[in-house]
This record gives sequence, C-alpha cells and structure tokens, in this order.
Amino acid sequence: MTVALDNYQLTDALIARRRLKRRLIDTLEIDEDSFNDNYSLRSNVNDLYAEARNSGTNPGLGRSKAKELLAKMEKLDERIKALEQKTYNVKRIFASFETE
Repeated sequence: MTVALDNYQLTDALIARRRLKRRLIDTLEIDEDSFNDNYSLRSNVNDLYAEARNSGTNPGLGRSKAKELLAKMEKLDERIKALEQKTYNVKRIFASFETE
C-alpha cells in the first residue's frame, strides 16, 4: 500500500511539474528547448532571460511572475527527488526480502 501511495504522489508531483513548466515557459515567452537546455535547480530567472536573449528570443516581461513560478518549480523538483529516493529505498528493501 505504501509503494502505491508513493507512486501516486510521485505521479501527481510529475504532472504538477509539467504544468508548472508550461506556465513558466509561457510567462518567460521562451521556447521549450531553450528552457530544457538551461534549467537546473540552481537556475534563476535572470539566467533564463539571459539565455533566451542569447538564443535570439525576446523574452516576455513577466519577471516577478516567473520568479514565483521558478520558486515553485524548485520546491517541486526537491519533492520529486525525495519521492524518487523513497520509492528506490522501498524497492531495495523488497528486493532484499525476495532474495532471502
């Protein structure tokens, strides 16, 4: 039951991240490839804007909204990492029981 619940939470978090990513891309008015190439947990809005300008895209003016969305994205990424680690640990425990 715990594994199913964790997988459900992980799936929900991944769906929420995809929606948030779409909103962030729309707010910044950059293309998805540029976002994927330049986003990391340490990203900030100014870095994403600079990369968008360097790639020839003229980013939108929603910086404050983008900062808010980026902060939410970072929290979601951390939550997803924690859920993935928890799922991995549970699978490892079950695997050790199966071998005994």
